[in-house]
Amino acid sequence: MSVFTAKDVAHGARRMLLNGANFQVWKFQTCLMLRNHSLMDLVIGTEAKPDPIVASGVTTNQAAITSWKQKDNTAQLLISSTICSDQQRSLITCTSATEMWKRVISQFEQSAAENKMFLLQQFLNYQYKEGHDISSHVTAIELMASQLQDVGSPVSDDQVITKIASTLPPSYRHETSVPQIPQQNGVAERQMRTIVEMARSMLHGANLSTELWAEASNAAVYILNGIIFMETSKNSVPIKIVRAEIHTQGDQIPLDCPKLTPSTTTITCPAVNQSQ
Repeated sequence: MSVFTAKDVAHGARRMLLNGANFQVWKFQTCLMLRNHSLMDLVIGTEAKPDPIVASGVTTNQAAITSWKQKDNTAQLLISSTICSDQQRSLITCTSATEMWKRVISQFEQSAAENKMFLLQQFLNYQYKEGHDISSHVTAIELMASQLQDVGSPVSDDQVITKIASTLPPSYRHETSVPQIPQQNGVAERQMRTIVEMARSMLHGANLSTELWAEASNAAVYILNGIIFMETSKNSVPIKIVRAEIHTQGDQIPLDCPKLTPSTTTITCPAVNQSQ
């Protein structure tokens, strides 16, 4: 067992004190502290006080009894140092760390049992809080599940996982779509809309016939492939990332140029799999 000093008591006093509203966190921290000092078995009653063994009028196991009493006093001091003074009054009549621990647990777990419906409602109505990260979100739900477990109303692992997944914001949700079906891909749909609107604007601005619709769409794609997107790494352009090519000013041809006719165009784009 590690040596327990007054410094440990002061450190325990700086911990989150049990005030009736933070029972689960207090129980977790106190159990860690007790295990660290090899006192948990004594507190829960597994390590009982040795019975005196008397031989010829002499207690032969007096050293073991004295050691147990020291450990018990240490455990009582540790537990009481983590409880608010208002809550310590109920522990004044306790004569051992085991009795003290059982009284605290029974008192606050019984109080939690009276709030079983409130805890269950809190679990069912919990939503993702703005500013939380995934770890904080998962921890909050697991803590509520632990509270329900303590009051005798456990929730299954499947229910916890479902609760976590169903309360995540849309940006964290995993959605699947059928291959080669852009109608189920929001990004592809918005990109197609951009291309169509650019092609329509170019045809209208150049006063050209709709017979040049394919060429205008190719021009729109060509322009988009040379635009810097913030989402791409190092502010590079898509065409450079995919094909290691860079558009030059000489490659750009005005849409109303006489060279650009339905039969002759210098704008090309890579083949795209359009089967669906």
